[in-house]
Amino acid sequence: MVAAGDPRAPDTTRPRDRVVFSPFGLAVGDGAISLTTRGDLGLLTATDPGRTAPLGSGTATNDPSDPTLGSNTAFSLWTDRSGYALFSGGGDIVQIPRNLSSTTTAFRLHDPGRFSAVAPAGSIVTQIVLAPSRDGALELFAGGSLFGQASMSSGAASSLATPFQPLWVEGNLVWGNSPAVTNSNGFQIANVWGGAVGFSLFGFAVDAATNLHAGASDPIRAYAFGDVMMQIGSVIQTDPFNNPDLFTLVAAKPVDIRAGRDVLASGFILNNSASDISNVSAGRDLLNTTLKIWGPGLLQVSAGRNIYQALGSRIVRIDQLDSTINSYGPIVAGDRQPGAGILLTAGAGSQGPSYADFAARYLDPRNLADPALPLLNPANAGKVVKTYEAELLTWLRARFGYQGSAADALAYFWSLPIDQQHVFVRMVYFDELKAGGREYTDPTGPRSGSYVRGRAAIAALFPADASGAGSVTLLNSAGIHTERGGDVQVLAPAGGLTIGVEGVVPPWTTGLLTQGEGDIQVFSRDSVLLGLSRVFTTFGGDILIWSELGDINAGRGAKTGLVYTPPRRVYDDYGNVTLSPQTPSSGAGIATLSPIPQVPAGDIDLIAPLGTIDAGEAGIRASGNINLAALQIVNAANIAVQGTTTGLPTVQAPNITAGLASTNATAATQQSAAPKTAANDQPSIIIVEFLGFGGGDRNGDDDKDRRRSQLRPDEPRSQDPSSPVQVIGAGALDQAALDRLTPQERQRLVH
Repeated sequence: MVAAGDPRAPDTTRPRDRVVFSPFGLAVGDGAISLTTRGDLGLLTATDPGRTAPLGSGTATNDPSDPTLGSNTAFSLWTDRSGYALFSGGGDIVQIPRNLSSTTTAFRLHDPGRFSAVAPAGSIVTQIVLAPSRDGALELFAGGSLFGQASMSSGAASSLATPFQPLWVEGNLVWGNSPAVTNSNGFQIANVWGGAVGFSLFGFAVDAATNLHAGASDPIRAYAFGDVMMQIGSVIQTDPFNNPDLFTLVAAKPVDIRAGRDVLASGFILNNSASDISNVSAGRDLLNTTLKIWGPGLLQVSAGRNIYQALGSRIVRIDQLDSTINSYGPIVAGDRQPGAGILLTAGAGSQGPSYADFAARYLDPRNLADPALPLLNPANAGKVVKTYEAELLTWLRARFGYQGSAADALAYFWSLPIDQQHVFVRMVYFDELKAGGREYTDPTGPRSGSYVRGRAAIAALFPADASGAGSVTLLNSAGIHTERGGDVQVLAPAGGLTIGVEGVVPPWTTGLLTQGEGDIQVFSRDSVLLGLSRVFTTFGGDILIWSELGDINAGRGAKTGLVYTPPRRVYDDYGNVTLSPQTPSSGAGIATLSPIPQVPAGDIDLIAPLGTIDAGEAGIRASGNINLAALQIVNAANIAVQGTTTGLPTVQAPNITAGLASTNATAATQQSAAPKTAANDQPSIIIVEFLGFGGGDRNGDDDKDRRRSQLRPDEPRSQDPSSPVQVIGAGALDQAALDRLTPQERQRLVH
């Protein structure tokens, strides 16, 4: 499934699938099973004893129209404690469902809510969906690679068949699948019973994600020393009979996916709180990976080398694997939290950015530089222009409810999980880059014409001795979007950012785009190139791009003319109203758009200290202010700003006053020197002689024409003997003409 988008050369030494003969089956109830083998371990989907069903019927009904009609009941015996743990000391672990056709529809095979598989010397292949459980856990650890699919459900308890809410199906069961039944939501549940697998776990509603795991700290873990080529989470057809394009999310928790080599996977992820962070990390490359996240928080995507996204698809469907990394916002009705932000980091080296060193420098007030001295003065060595202890206190109180003093805020910060610390460090980092770029173009500032402040921040987070190499490339349909809030951040400290190519018009899924309140912040060592793609904030939000050694090119795509349309109002079942801004369906370039007056204008900061800022044919458009800092700025005519412009060079018009005066004096001299004579006032006489009217040399024909023209009008004109038409009797008849007449004609002529 995932291997179809693998851009790497085939490796015949690394199989992508396993064949298992006579897999082992487990029946789990209110308990847990641990299974250990020295070699390979093959396992079927677990059996729930309460949901097995005999052929025929188990209980007679009271239907008077058919006394022989029977019925069957089913309920799950699983609890929050149910699960099993697998360990293979020297081989692979392969878990396969009993019905491979049930992986994408509303009728799916489930395993207990707790599942752990460890294969330190082999790979793991799964096709597993875990039942909802408050204590649910999904953990996969492989010394080889991870393949297949693994999901954890967070469906509502009211939709499950339990001993206190059993499922009843009327009619005698036969081998195969039962007809669909309609649940309380009006949807049809496909095949609530199958002869080979028993009754469905979700007997009263489809499996749909909820906030069952809100507040849980343990994510879904999928670790491999090799590759991760697995789908985590899934979407299923809600109503496959009447509306096959309607899907529901099967996900429960944040994810932590780590590969020692490459990640070529897909993920359908759910964050439950604003502090949740999902992580997808590749030791080498992240290739053609599709990630879709719901809920607030953050999605971190990183690669030790390259992030290469190039799957091509123009089919817009939520289950499509298209190399997009998108955030869709909350799933709970009435939730006004912004959607998850997205971070991409490529080529940061084996150790990653130096977050700890950066925080130690910029969060300690003792590192504040002496403003009376230049920042590069030896007395200010290791010092910074601004420390962020006040901003740190505000952030801790808003994000974690911190109630301590300002003096203890830094100590509390160091006690947070590392990923949480990194969130605030990146905020400070991009603030320093923006301030450094604006100081360069401020003629009255303390560091006018200098990038020293921004370069100091870069050196602190990405030291010169870091051994990183890698770029971010987004081609075809690949893009990074946040649809209901959330920022987009890109870090490429040892490479560049390429979005789209010239000559190939991409679909609307491409580019960096925030729909809703969200900023776009990009730092790269090399050039930022857009091709025919775009970098847009469409509903408020700023754009910051810093290219340390390269250029910033807005591309050659068509400009987007944003036509005013009122934002779409979305009402849920409880009357909550959400404004959903409309995304431009086409266009390219760099732009901050403000479609309605209530949306604050967005600023643009583009900094290329050693390169060129090229507005290209696509153009740069800012609904707010714009600041440009580079060695050269070209195609400035394609830059449109509604606010204040700084850094854009103005072309001084030449002084034409002296030239105009000289021209006027010369004209006056010529007029005064012209003699006024009467001859000048006489009209001109023009003599024209016509030599001919064209035509060619017709030899004898010209002679005939000349002879004809010389005949006088009163002279009789004889016939041309060479003409094919001869008239007899025109004028006097001689003897030759009479000889040519018949006897009858001569007789009539005489009379």
